[in-house]
Amino acid sequence: MMRFVILQSFFLGYKPQGKRSSRRLGVTTAPLQKTMEFVAGCVSSLTMAKRPKQMEEIMNWTISSLEKQGYEGSDRSLEISLFEYGLAWKLCKRATKGGFKKGEYKFIFGCMSDESGNYSRFDWAGNIHESTDPKEEWNWADFAAVAACCGMTEVELLAQDIPCLVTDMLGYYGYENIFGSASYPLEIGSAENRRNLSGKE
Repeated sequence: MMRFVILQSFFLGYKPQGKRSSRRLGVTTAPLQKTMEFVAGCVSSLTMAKRPKQMEEIMNWTISSLEKQGYEGSDRSLEISLFEYGLAWKLCKRATKGGFKKGEYKFIFGCMSDESGNYSRFDWAGNIHESTDPKEEWNWADFAAVAACCGMTEVELLAQDIPCLVTDMLGYYGYENIFGSASYPLEIGSAENRRNLSGKE
C-alpha cells in the first residue's frame, strides 16, 4: 500500500512542461504525461480496492438496515440516538470479515450537524472491547472531571459499561479525542427522515 501511495503522489504531482524533449528519458513529455495519467488511474483503482471492507456496508446506511444489524443507542429510538445524540453501537457477537473480533464494539458517531442542530454526517469506529480498561485505553483523560460533569463519582463513571462510558466521554471531550478524525463522513437514511425529526416540513 505504501508503494501505491508513493507512486500515486509522484504521478499526480507531475507537471509536464509542454512538449520539450527529456534528455534523460529521450521521449517527449506529452506521451509521458498520458502514460503517467494511466498509471495513476490504475494506482487509484488499486487504492480504492484496498478500502476497509466496512466501507461497502456503510455506503447505504439507513435506520432500518442499522436496526437489522443490531445497532442501539441511548434512546429506544435509534433515529433519535443518532440524529439527536450522535451515537449508536453494536456489540460483535462473533468475529467478522471486516476485522472485528468477538466482544468488540462498533460505534457510529455524528461528526457534522445541520442548520437545525441535528447530526447529518456520520462515521464509524471500533476495536474497543467490552473488557477494555478505561484507564489504559484513555490514560490521558481526567475521569474525575468527566464524572463531575455527569453528576456522578469517578467510581460510578468507570463502573459503567463501555457504551455508556463512551457516551459520557464524547460529551466531555468530543469525537475527535475519542475516535479520531472522521475519514468517511456519510449520511444515514433520507433527508425526509431528518426533516421529520427536526419538525420541519
